Amino acid sequence: MLKTIFFSLILLFTNIKAYGQEIHQEILQNILSPNLIGQYDLKVIGLNVYNIKLWSQNKKFSYNDKFAIEINYKMNFSRENLAKRSIEEIKRIQNITDQNELIVYHREFMKIFLDVKKGDCKVAIFSPLNGVELFYNHKSVGKITEPKLARYFVDIWLSKNSSYPKMTKTILGESNDY
Repeated sequence: MLKTIFFSLILLFTNIKAYGQEIHQEILQNILSPNLIGQYDLKVIGLNVYNIKLWSQNKKFSYNDKFAIEINYKMNFSRENLAKRSIEEIKRIQNITDQNELIVYHREFMKIFLDVKKGDCKVAIFSPLNGVELFYNHKSVGKITEPKLARYFVDIWLSKNSSYPKMTKTILGESNDY
């Protein structure tokens, strides 16, 4: 019993390395034996935007399993810019024409998004049953409990129609560009 408590405390206050990568505590606490599916350094017009990693409880990605999208930012973004860009991507990928639906989604994002600075980390934990919990620098900042919006949100990076298909293929483990 004492060993279990001690090990739990270690997990709570440390990050563990796997695949030569640090696994953040929020991933370890939510995904049993996380596997790194893929990672990618996104660059746009020569600018380093972020490093993205996809972690899953299984070695092959599936929306039926819990997974985590980890984003380590290489530049600053305002909360408003992140929400606006997320809505633009969802609108394009999902082909949404209902402006009221997009306004509702924007309001939801503004509740849980924060400004990010170079060096900040965001982790989205996706659960097929519970939606997405969003962490900012290791602290929970909110949840997307509506299943459709949770899926739309993670599809910004995981959809075959994402703005950066090479990134998507790489983080899904379909390409070895990392």
